Amino acid sequence: MNAHAAAIEAFISETTRCFGAPPASVVLRKAHTFEEEAPSTNANPTPNSNLNEPQPERKIPMRSSDAFPSKYLKSADVKAKAIVAVISNVELEAVGQGQDQKEKPVLHLEGQKPIVLNRTNFEAIENAFGDTDEWAGRKVKIYCAPTRFQGKAVDGIRIDPIVPKPALKGELNDEIAF
Repeated sequence: MNAHAAAIEAFISETTRCFGAPPASVVLRKAHTFEEEAPSTNANPTPNSNLNEPQPERKIPMRSSDAFPSKYLKSADVKAKAIVAVISNVELEAVGQGQDQKEKPVLHLEGQKPIVLNRTNFEAIENAFGDTDEWAGRKVKIYCAPTRFQGKAVDGIRIDPIVPKPALKGELNDEIAF
């Protein structure tokens, strides 16, 4: 065994000792540079293949929401299907980063991410339920709707308050007069 191979074996032994055995097989390959040929398409090397041959990289599909998760509910979260949620509370919170950080109303929901409220959504809830201290326990429908932002058509998040219908006053009379 040459010195390079011994150093690699020592590194793997120490890493395994510290972190435990990996959950899947580890394959060591020769490094691939852009000047070399493109990797072979042999994704599963056979026992007799040369492990030093470049292997293709496995690409994992990723959406921007996976790469940059948000702590707030966005229109993409409700684009495929609207959700109905119960309001737990609303609070003013610092939203944004650095110089762009501003205090905005944030609607907290039971079992969902919170929503940063814009004026349209705030006023829709306020018109249905009154002041913010009356919002807790009320239901809302949250969905995606087309809107305009800085002159461009974009998907926006919209909120429809679910207002229970008032009970009918007086008794109902199902009799038909002849």
